[in-house]
Amino acid sequence: MPPTSAVGMFRIIADSDRAGASIVSKSSPVKRQCGKLGLGSNASHSYGAILFGLIYGYLAVAHREVLFNSPFLVAVGLALLAGWLFLGKVYFFSTPFRGIVIATICYVISVVLGLIAS
Repeated sequence: MPPTSAVGMFRIIADSDRAGASIVSKSSPVKRQCGKLGLGSNASHSYGAILFGLIYGYLAVAHREVLFNSPFLVAVGLALLAGWLFLGKVYFFSTPFRGIVIATICYVISVVLGLIAS
């Protein structure tokens, strides 16, 4: 019989959390290592996105003419965002994908405005 109150629902969730924790603690070291691998992979890819934002943001603010007068830097930035769009559409959840779409739109708008201002 399903729980009729919120307290009953929380009790079921807490029990399932304890059961999940015991399964993980009894799992093989290989399974725990795979979990660490996934966490490390996500963290390293996040560092790449942060580094991209810092470098291109700095260039856009402090050295605008260098960024917007270099077709190579503009193309590399667009190619990186296009690659992330593809990966986001195929492999990510919808929230990170939406963030990449917004970042790409902002990048394209800034490049167009930078070219118009030059």
